[in-house]
Amino acid sequence: MTDDGRQPHADTASGFEMLKLRPAHVVVFKERSERNARRISDTLGARWSAQKNLRPSIDLLMPHKDDLPHTRVYHRLGVAVGSFHPEQLDKLRKHEHVAVVEPNHVRRLPPVRYAQSITDSVPAEGSSPEALTWCLTAIGLAADGSEPTGAGVKVAVLDTGLDLTHPDFDGRVETVNTRGFVPGVQGVQDDNGHGTHCSGIAAGPLLPHGGGARFGKHESGTDDHILDGIDWAVDQGARVISMSLGSPRDENAAYSKAYETIAASVAQDGTLIVGAAGNDSERNSFRRPVNNPAACPSILAVAALDRFNGITPFSAATLDTIGQVDIGAPGDGVVSTWLGGKYRASSGTSMAAPHVVGVAALLLELHPTLTVIELADMLRSIAVGVGLDASDTGAGLAQCPAP
Repeated sequence: MTDDGRQPHADTASGFEMLKLRPAHVVVFKERSERNARRISDTLGARWSAQKNLRPSIDLLMPHKDDLPHTRVYHRLGVAVGSFHPEQLDKLRKHEHVAVVEPNHVRRLPPVRYAQSITDSVPAEGSSPEALTWCLTAIGLAADGSEPTGAGVKVAVLDTGLDLTHPDFDGRVETVNTRGFVPGVQGVQDDNGHGTHCSGIAAGPLLPHGGGARFGKHESGTDDHILDGIDWAVDQGARVISMSLGSPRDENAAYSKAYETIAASVAQDGTLIVGAAGNDSERNSFRRPVNNPAACPSILAVAALDRFNGITPFSAATLDTIGQVDIGAPGDGVVSTWLGGKYRASSGTSMAAPHVVGVAALLLELHPTLTVIELADMLRSIAVGVGLDASDTGAGLAQCPAP
């Protein structure tokens, strides 16, 4: 059952098993429209069918040849995924309603930097409170847990899954709506740890023992897996989506048109996508530009700061006019939940992004009618300068709203 009592659509592995091969292309339309399925069907000559085992926001186009995967058309996102013959690709690229056709890229978790296991259960005796909670202090979160708390605001963490047995999520897992989007992978029990760590940051308790909402599994996923997770999250009413994933982008290289279209489309439904800027820099030698998809203008790109308000050596930077860092957040030695009831300190922009997701949830509790543009502007406006260049931290260090 979904968290509002409705029977969920069977869009887990059973739905994806209908795709016999991984789709090779992402078709980006100029507008999101329910007519896009008919447009692409007329172009390809495929049979059109709206399958009952997929969400209402998705149509399937059934190919004439069994060796090709079905094409999924996402009305809400303004994109479609499928594999096409060269002549079909040529027709699609020339179609008046198609903006671009992109490859179905693989996106990976940015490599976590400087990870360290903390303890098998609760934080180790003798650990200083400052070492465990410096991130909360840095973003101005009230130590006593006073309002706001983000109550009633749905957030989604699109990542490697969640350790459903972790004590921090006791009493809360049954209220968390989860779904996996990688074919052949059953459930969302995390076997990597990255998703559990990011989920604890975005929606865990102030101190050990507390939850959130999340998706996915493994260290990488293709664009079609990710966009399906985005579509499902919006369908479930998520107001903020955390995506600590991506792929390196060279300076002056284009941002992903597909993700920009998707992010701009879901913004119309009131959902903000927050992305990790990337961990590719080695600042003693060089800085690297913001990764895709965080480089997209409609995705909030988050850099990682350390406990001394310095930029971390690995954090990506604004190096061109195409992809920019929007805001900074704690991303060095961040203590959060880990597999098997453990806690771990990890470093990366992957850790910074869910801090901003949590702050956004607090703002939405106080101001539930904010549009995505207003929410992003407010996040920037209440951020504090820490004496660093805007190319490193954008608007500055993210801050929680006052109670």
